[in-house]
Amino acid sequence: MASIITQFEFEEALGRYDSMISKMKKETKSGAASLKELDEFRYETVIMKFNKSTGDTMDISDVEKLIEWKMLHGTFRPNLRKLISSNSNNTLAVTTKNAFEYYATNKFDVSGTLEILSKPLKGIGPAAASLLLSIHDPQNVVYFSDELYKFLCSNGKKVSLKYSFKEYKKLHESAKDFMERIQCTPIELEKVAYVLIKEQEQYQKQSPRKDRALVSLEENPGLSIFEHEQPKYLKNHQRHPETRRSGEEKKRKRHQSPQDLCDEISREAIEPLTKAKRQRNIQRS
Repeated sequence: MASIITQFEFEEALGRYDSMISKMKKETKSGAASLKELDEFRYETVIMKFNKSTGDTMDISDVEKLIEWKMLHGTFRPNLRKLISSNSNNTLAVTTKNAFEYYATNKFDVSGTLEILSKPLKGIGPAAASLLLSIHDPQNVVYFSDELYKFLCSNGKKVSLKYSFKEYKKLHESAKDFMERIQCTPIELEKVAYVLIKEQEQYQKQSPRKDRALVSLEENPGLSIFEHEQPKYLKNHQRHPETRRSGEEKKRKRHQSPQDLCDEISREAIEPLTKAKRQRNIQRS
C-alpha cells in the first residue's frame, strides 16, 4: 500500500483530511471540545507551545486533552482518562525532562526514549509516549497510530497490535524510509495514512461481499493505490461478457453428472453435422 503510492496520490489524500475530520461524528460530553477543535490543538497549538525549541513543559491538563484527541481520533478507552489524571504535574515535568535530555544525545534510540517517558507515568504506553515525543520533535518523530501502522507495516491489512516498543521501532524505521521517498513531514504522513485507511474501511463496510477482499498488490504491482482498493469481485465483473459466460459454462459443466456430460458432448459433436446436412438440403431445394 505505502510502497506504491505516488507523490500526487499522497498530496491528493492529504487534501481530503480536513474534510474527513469535519464529517466524522464523534460523541463528546456536553461542553467538551469537538474532534475538529482537538485536532487543531494536537497539530497546531500544542506543537507551537511545547516543541523542543521552546523548552516549555506540558501540564497534565495538556496531556489529558491530547489523550482525549487520541481516543476520539482512534480507539476509545474509558479508563485512560482516570489513569492520566492520576499523574502529578511534577512527575510529568521530571519524566519529560529526563526523556527529552536522553533523546537529545540519542536520537537514534527513539524506542529507548519512549520507555523513559512511559515507565513513571500511568496511562502512558508506547503509543501515548510517541504522541508526546512527536510534539517535542514534530519533524522527525511519528505518532504510533493504528492507521499509520496498517499503512506502513501491514499493507493496509488488519493487524492485531500489542502496542510494544518493538512494533514502534519497526514503524519508525518504515516511516523514515517512506519520508525519504515521498517528501513529507511526519504529521502529513500520519494524516494521509488516516485518510486512506478510513476510506478503505468505509469502502469495505459498503461492500455486499462478506469477505470484501482487496486486490493483491503482489499479483498486480502495476496498479495505482486507488485501483488496488477495488474489491476483486468488482474487477471480475468488469470482464468482457463472453469471458464471463465462458466461466459460467465451465462452472455448470463441473456440476453435471457423468451421463449428462456425455450426452451434452454427443450433442455438441452431432450438431455441426446436422447443421451441415440441413444446409445441403436447402441448397438442393
